[in-house]
Amino acid sequence: MNEETKEFLRRIVHEYGGRTMAPITGANREADGDNPVCGDRLHLALRVEGGIIAAATFTARACAICNASAALLGELVVGRTETEAASLVRDVRAFLDSERESEDPRLRFFGVVRALTSRRQCAWLPWGVLGGLTGHQRGD
Repeated sequence: MNEETKEFLRRIVHEYGGRTMAPITGANREADGDNPVCGDRLHLALRVEGGIIAAATFTARACAICNASAALLGELVVGRTETEAASLVRDVRAFLDSERESEDPRLRFFGVVRALTSRRQCAWLPWGVLGGLTGHQRGD
């Protein structure tokens, strides 16, 4: 991994890694997930109104990469339809699994994590939970 990539990862983890969000009122979709390899445990809650994700929050006992990924998820899914969120789940999986890159600079994070094979599951955990909530999960 080159120095530019390391610095990017440090910056993202610093910016997002310590976040845990407060519970939301009226959550109507909730699920838990864990990553036994790293010890990550995550609870994701959504409030969906008329097919639109109106609010998203998480609580976690997780590594910084998992927390950063969950915080990005929270930013990216609010205001999207469940179908759009499911598409984003598939995109994140593709970013983690292949050389495909995103035009959204916030999702560049997943291209960097891809180089850290043992940490891919940490980044994927929140998205896998979201995929389960939206009924569009594509494998762990």
